[in-house]
Amino acid sequence: MNSELAQASGIKNLVSTQELRLSIAESLRYLELCKVECFVTGNSYVLVPSERINACYEMFEQILEQIIDDISVLAVNITADDMTITIRFMITPREEHSVKIDSSLIRSAYSNVFYSVNTSYEEGSIIIKLEVLDSNIREVKL
Repeated sequence: MNSELAQASGIKNLVSTQELRLSIAESLRYLELCKVECFVTGNSYVLVPSERINACYEMFEQILEQIIDDISVLAVNITADDMTITIRFMITPREEHSVKIDSSLIRSAYSNVFYSVNTSYEEGSIIIKLEVLDSNIREVKL
């Protein structure tokens, strides 16, 4: 977990999704050292339980570990509302590489956090969508 995120999560057990965006942006700065062009967007300031933010960041890292060697461009967009945090990875693969995600390897350490990972293809880019849902939801349609 990112150190700033860990520090922020101790306050009243609520964290702004802006902290998640800042933590992801910091991670992407390191990815640029691997010659990957990176962008992060997101403008939501929703306060959510820290375990949801921590789970998002952990799963972000797990996805990144699977794709890091195969991508040349990565744009990450974070949106949130009271119920769902969505992280979209828009990926351009390196030449002659294919990007594959094994969603069975994506796990949350938090047993009460529900999530889904979906992959789609749009206009030459690969879209990976990670959604982390409020644990108070009793029925989830994915």
